[in-house]
Amino acid sequence: MQTAELTEALRLSKAGRLGDAETACRRSLALRASDPRACDLLAGIVYQRGRPGEALELAGRAVGLAPAEPAYRVKLGALLCSAGRPADAVAFLSEGLPAGERIPELHNNLAIALKQLGRLEEAIESFRKATALRPDYAEAHFNLGGALRKAGRPGDALAAYERAVALWPRFAAAHAAMADAYGDQARQDEAIACQRRALELRPDNAAANGDLLFTLHYSPKFSPARLLEEAKRWGRRNGGAVSILTPPDNDRTPDRRLRIGYLSPDFRAHTLAHFFEPLLPAHDRSQFEVYCYSAVVQPDPVTDRLRRLADVWREVRDLDDDSAARLIRQDGIDILVDLTGHMAASRLLVLARRAAPVQVQVYYAGTTGLPAVDYRITDCYSDPPGADVFYTERLIHLPDCAWVYRPSDESPEVGPLPAAAVGHITFGCLNKPIKMTGHAIELWRRIMQAVPGSRLLLLSPTDNPALRGQFTARGIEAGRVELAGRRRRREYLELFNRIDIALDPFPYNGDTTTCDGFWMGVPLVTLAGEAFVSRRGVSHLCNVGLRELVASSDDEYVRIAAGLASDLSRLADIRHGLRARMARSPLMDYAGYTANLESAYRQMWRAWCASGRA
Repeated sequence: MQTAELTEALRLSKAGRLGDAETACRRSLALRASDPRACDLLAGIVYQRGRPGEALELAGRAVGLAPAEPAYRVKLGALLCSAGRPADAVAFLSEGLPAGERIPELHNNLAIALKQLGRLEEAIESFRKATALRPDYAEAHFNLGGALRKAGRPGDALAAYERAVALWPRFAAAHAAMADAYGDQARQDEAIACQRRALELRPDNAAANGDLLFTLHYSPKFSPARLLEEAKRWGRRNGGAVSILTPPDNDRTPDRRLRIGYLSPDFRAHTLAHFFEPLLPAHDRSQFEVYCYSAVVQPDPVTDRLRRLADVWREVRDLDDDSAARLIRQDGIDILVDLTGHMAASRLLVLARRAAPVQVQVYYAGTTGLPAVDYRITDCYSDPPGADVFYTERLIHLPDCAWVYRPSDESPEVGPLPAAAVGHITFGCLNKPIKMTGHAIELWRRIMQAVPGSRLLLLSPTDNPALRGQFTARGIEAGRVELAGRRRRREYLELFNRIDIALDPFPYNGDTTTCDGFWMGVPLVTLAGEAFVSRRGVSHLCNVGLRELVASSDDEYVRIAAGLASDLSRLADIRHGLRARMARSPLMDYAGYTANLESAYRQMWRAWCASGRA
């Protein structure tokens, strides 16, 4: 029989009065220290109050007090997954299965852990068991959708998300996940509509708003001016709602050694590493001390490598934005550099608190809309003169490129020209499907029409009838379009050995994919647009000396691609020399780039010192 205090704690917890619920639960434990129910309840309460470590310890206590009761393993498994320990979660939850076979939450949480470990088919099976045991289990349908999407089945994923939303119409996360599934099918309008619905359901959620902002860049319907207004709205709604720290009191000596802080959730096997890692060893340590603030959920070997290259490494994943900002302030960071913008797991609200005197953004698709971000790193190709009107940040144009590229250590050798072996031209786009707009697909149709017998290779889940339908609806025969499923990085790079010419999508160009293609000897044809994301192809091509592959109109885009396809000798020459050309280009001049970036940092710092502003 449970104590009156525990009954009260349950009532208060359900009412959302977590502070009072914690007090009542602790009173219950003071009376009955060996009560696993109180430990289990308190674990959930303290987790919601932002103390994951304590929650994990309490959930472990509950299991230790009642090891034969599988229900207590449910919360422990979830907390272990949240702590980045999925293998431990699988072990604990599997032990409880014989007695907990009829507990849907146990199967759901086991599936979450299996998914984190990449054991997708097992995860899908466990999620299906959970939904079979409880057909109205909206969270399990939602989680099943995530596993199906990761397994390359976007249509099935969308159906699972739709079931979750049907069961729980106000399930904001499921609406947001539907956006991802629509994106996999190159359905930008539907993706944006889902994200707007998710934001309506959680209007004060900065992350949901940021997800929408990022997704808008994929749509040709949003001009740079409209993107700016959307970002400013985010800045007013979220940046103005935080408590700003007291004014920084950093030493204003203009030429002293500076502390640079880099903040990101992506210090791991992520595209960021290809651009960011070259900076760390190239920084002049006599002038700059480098701190990294990592919000990585699941560290990996890349995390370990980056950690060794930093002077100081701080884990901020489990810190809320206010605590992370205070830590950065305590470390005396002079210039804080955000590497994420509004992309997934953004920590922009750390900058909103004015964690450092000078704050900078690099690598994001456009403006943050946050007044507390002072500067943005770019280049003259991506943001030509006049582009500053589309940003709340002050633009800093580096001499050649906005960032550099480090190829994979596992890069395969460049193969011979594919057309010479197979007898036809293969065009390719290995960007994610959400970048494949109707306008781009129509121009690709025109290119393929102009190059008889040509083929198109796309990186997409192979089970993607909605995407295939966009091509067949425009008269492109199904046999001329191949969908190559997502794969490990080396296998992905090998795909370039099957492509003669890469076609840049628009309005959101390739970035890492373009550089990967160059490294594998594949030239790119791009259509220059107005926004930053529509001009990354311009920047990359100009930096490797292939400016002639930049088109300024639809007709020119088609003409350049078709003309290049007709000249196999030129294609072979480009393929043979492009890797070496890239290695000599500014894109891989790590020392030169870092020196330019450091010069920009020093100018920013001197401006702050001279301004006298907080």
